[in-house]
Amino acid sequence: MFFQILKIIVRIAVGFYYRRTYVKGMENIPMDRPVLLASNHPNAFMDAIVLTLFFPRRVFSLARSDVFDTAVKRKVMRYFRIMPVYRIQDGADQLYKNTEIFEKCHTLLNQKSGILIFPEGICIQERRLRKLRKGLARIAFGSMEVADFKMDLCIVPVGINYTKPARHGGDLFLNIDAPIEVESYLDQYNTDKIRTINKLTADVEKAMSKLIVVIEDFKDDELVGQLESLLENDPKLFGDNKLNPVEKDFIISRKITHGLSDFKKNSPTGFQELKLKVREFFAILNLQGFKLELLNRAILDKSIISLIVPKLFFAIATLPIFMVGSILNYIPYRFPFLLTKKIVKSNVEFFSSINLTIGTLIFIFYYLLISVLTVVLFNSSFVPLLLIAGPFTGKFALYYRNKLVQIVALYKMKNEHELAGKLIKNKNDIVEKIENLIHSMEKEKVY
Repeated sequence: MFFQILKIIVRIAVGFYYRRTYVKGMENIPMDRPVLLASNHPNAFMDAIVLTLFFPRRVFSLARSDVFDTAVKRKVMRYFRIMPVYRIQDGADQLYKNTEIFEKCHTLLNQKSGILIFPEGICIQERRLRKLRKGLARIAFGSMEVADFKMDLCIVPVGINYTKPARHGGDLFLNIDAPIEVESYLDQYNTDKIRTINKLTADVEKAMSKLIVVIEDFKDDELVGQLESLLENDPKLFGDNKLNPVEKDFIISRKITHGLSDFKKNSPTGFQELKLKVREFFAILNLQGFKLELLNRAILDKSIISLIVPKLFFAIATLPIFMVGSILNYIPYRFPFLLTKKIVKSNVEFFSSINLTIGTLIFIFYYLLISVLTVVLFNSSFVPLLLIAGPFTGKFALYYRNKLVQIVALYKMKNEHELAGKLIKNKNDIVEKIENLIHSMEKEKVY
């Protein structure tokens, strides 16, 4: 009961933390048979939170052993069905403990449970898939052996995609592939165990790589991010407008990375020229204080009155809501951010999960406190209004702030009309170049 209540609370928190969330392929997770869920691992505990939250069945999971270093942590981990895995970096003398953990996994799978595994064996906040460890395949075949090869075990590849993994306000896309049937490998396994373990590991890795955005060279991370913002929801890259916008952006990102990879191999000089052009474009954009979403000819050619006056009217009319939202939510919004920053320091992989956890706890206690104060100082009838209006006025305050930034950006663009016009032309040239690169690769159907 407590877990279900907690799940509802966290789901609401995740809904506020991310701009948009979308899950594709949930039907691929079987409900009545043993399953190993294999996911990438870019965002520490946030990955486990997200997967536990959205999966239709409660699963066990494996985590690195160093997070079990205190009695309190071990108790919490046990409650959430998390078991330790010992790696060579945890000490060679600890590896023998994995035998007991693997045996526990065999028993759970024989009971038709689900187990979540991060087979990369490491958490690094980057848009790449690390080479998978063989533990996943060993657990799979070990469980089959214990069950005398009569278990209908499958492995479900999962891809977690964040547009802003280290802070709130980004998109979350959970991409779930069709199950890989372990039974189909048994003939090979009985002939050559080592080769079959390697084969299953490679097949899972290949499946997972198609579920996430993979940037081959970390030096191109910034370029890909910049191009993603330029081509977000580009209508020329889609024939199917029924797709969810989050999935559309994911597909565009995949197309960008493949197009750039091909361009880099075939024309290194042209690639460097494109990279420099994009970098210069964003440097000028940021220096001038322009907003990318406003940078188009239709907006620039309008009069300053028609552009700014409606937005100013909106800002003045909704100023009271902004003030209420800002005052009510400053502590539960700002304090968790500052506290998380102090705790995490340089470990960016842990920022989102700790920020979400601290923010949720502070938010609950903060609103309980002001509810009590409201009852004492005013009337209990105001409490429901406070609990409903408070969070949403806080969300509106963030939206309002963005609108103010847009007003300032519009004013600057009109003052620098000629420069803004040049930037629009450069933007269109870059977008057209990337669209052509992508269209030239459409025949390969690698997305």
